[in-house]
Amino acid sequence: MAPHPPMDGPSEGATPAVVRPVSSLIATLPTAASLHRTIDQFYEEAHATMDKPPPQSAWDHSKVMGARLGYFCIFVALGLANVGDAAEIGSMGFLLANDDFRTEVVRGNDGLVAAALYLGMLFGGLIAGPLCDLTGRRNVLLYGLVLNSGFGVGAALSESAFQLILCRLFMGFGVGSIVSCLLALTSEHTPPRHRGFYLNFVSAFWTIGSIYVAALALILFGRLDRSWRLYVLANAVPSIVSLILVLCFVPESARFLAVHGNHERAAKVANRVASSMGYNGEKLKENEIRAHFPLMKDLPLQYQSSFRGGLSKSLEKVSSLYSSVSCGRTCGVQMLWFFVSFGSGMCLWVARVFSELTFVANLYTMTFFFSLASIPGVFVAGYVMDKMDRKKLLTVSLILTAVSLAAFGFLTLFTEMAWLIVLSACLFHCCLVVSWSVLSVVTAEIFPTTVRATAMGVCSSSGRLGSVLVHLISAPIVEYHNPSVLLFVGAGSFALAIITSIISNIQSKTGQPLQDLENPMSRENNLASGKNADKSGRSVARE
Repeated sequence: MAPHPPMDGPSEGATPAVVRPVSSLIATLPTAASLHRTIDQFYEEAHATMDKPPPQSAWDHSKVMGARLGYFCIFVALGLANVGDAAEIGSMGFLLANDDFRTEVVRGNDGLVAAALYLGMLFGGLIAGPLCDLTGRRNVLLYGLVLNSGFGVGAALSESAFQLILCRLFMGFGVGSIVSCLLALTSEHTPPRHRGFYLNFVSAFWTIGSIYVAALALILFGRLDRSWRLYVLANAVPSIVSLILVLCFVPESARFLAVHGNHERAAKVANRVASSMGYNGEKLKENEIRAHFPLMKDLPLQYQSSFRGGLSKSLEKVSSLYSSVSCGRTCGVQMLWFFVSFGSGMCLWVARVFSELTFVANLYTMTFFFSLASIPGVFVAGYVMDKMDRKKLLTVSLILTAVSLAAFGFLTLFTEMAWLIVLSACLFHCCLVVSWSVLSVVTAEIFPTTVRATAMGVCSSSGRLGSVLVHLISAPIVEYHNPSVLLFVGAGSFALAIITSIISNIQSKTGQPLQDLENPMSRENNLASGKNADKSGRSVARE
């Protein structure tokens, strides 16, 4: 029998064995979560079926195409909510240029009437954002659409400036609620590789709203000479239609439900969304959701029983945006919304600028062309959104917006070539649409699911501060100075936005999964606590 090697070490010339600690071996083992699909992976798998040709048989073909149409109906419904917002915001520019509107109702309160909507949007965003993250995106969206529709009709019946301001204040609260949850809901219903496309698709409906109000003004004011009340009433129609479609087609966010412990319903919603893409593969199971979303320690159901608890949790959501981890990012995006909103306020005074130019033949035709110019911006944004780094795209678009607006102001002062002035105005509007599309996508992506709607509300409210400010200072400038001066003020605001975009702490999330928690390590902490809390809270979360 051959002798055994000595026990005190390896034989001469042999390679010594590498002893690995047990912890490193455990780290290489697959975790329970890694063995299950995430919601993002499931949506990617489902969306891949949309790239395949439909079945050849007539019955299966119509069934699959009908299902795919249902998926697009989700975003059409959300897009129409955006049309309603654009209609209520953009209509004021045409109303302020209408003599009957100013003499019958406004009576010298131009600035207050214009600012009331933005003031409501400011408070609507601050209140509705945390509510979206606590009670759900869909419910808050529906409340916003009800306010927008109801008080939109009430504004058409107003008999005084006070009544009109009050109606527009509540309409603004509705618009702020819609803005807070609209893009959050859109981003959470889409797969990562196509998220930019669908966010831009919903944002593009703002362009449709701009064209809608311009076309209405051209027809009702420019051609038919109808009452401003009919114009205001027609602007409430998109919100009413969107309210019906959201009730029929748009489910709650599966990611929101999963983060808040409602795993069973989250799986049902995710499978419903996947089925609307024409997906017939293996469904997402509740245990797969549970593996990635344990029952969180901050489950908000315990706060919903009292107003004080809900208020406390809402303040916690807002304050978390200014933690040491998030403060720089939040402040940077807030400043971008403020400066871009301030500069965008120039759009509502374009009709007034054109009306001051004596060589412009038809005011409403010019403003209609200005609105149409946003269409190329939508296509440009849609084409480059998922192909280019978001931060670089935002900076480039803001530079082009600032330059084109400055050129617009320069030409109104030093030339009487109407076609050249309108061309510069259209170029500005085209670039502005790209800037807004990118900024909206960036804001919806860079914040985690737990505070995504809160961040949208806070950042959009910062934008409303800029909008309110620009309207308060614009009325005196238009009244006592050349309206073209406003255009240079707006260009300066975009210049400040460019500087903010360059120096701010904004990371591109192009094609990347959405983040659910601010600190990824907190998920591991919740795994341990979730096992214990899950047993006692599972029945509560499923209710």
